[in-house]
Order: sequence, then structure tokens, then C-alpha cells
Amino acid sequence: MPYASVIETGGPCAFCTNPLPAGRAVVFCPHCGMNVTLAQCPACSSEVEPGWHYCVTCGRDVGALPPMPGTTARDTKAQ
Repeated sequence: MPYASVIETGGPCAFCTNPLPAGRAVVFCPHCGMNVTLAQCPACSSEVEPGWHYCVTCGRDVGALPPMPGTTARDTKAQ
């Protein structure tokens, strides 16, 4: 299974703003189908997966990106 984001509060989807299911591992938004575990590089907009410290496209340091909604760290992985 890919990286998962555990949403404790049922926060909004970053793409469609609809609420995500609370208290369970969420990888795809049930409303729009977008992968909510990926972030975008602020320099080139490439997808950046949790745990990455640098963008694979442009090399920008992305370790300081905020955690995914409802998580405490960007490197949260599915067990």
C-alpha cells in the first residue's frame, strides 16, 4: 500500500475542500478521487511524496513543507 495519511479530524481535501473521513487511513479523497498523500514542490509543482527531503525534478529542499492535513509529520507511512 502506498503512503497513507491518517486523518484524525476529518480535515478538508486540499483539492476539492470536501471533508475527508475521520480516524482512518486516507489515500484518495472519496469526493474527487485525488491522492491526498502527495504534496507539490513550491518551485516546480512536481509531486513530492511524504518522507522526501528534495524534489526529484528541480532539487529544491522540500523537507520544510508542512505536514499533510491531519498528520504530525510529512514522513508518515502506512504500516
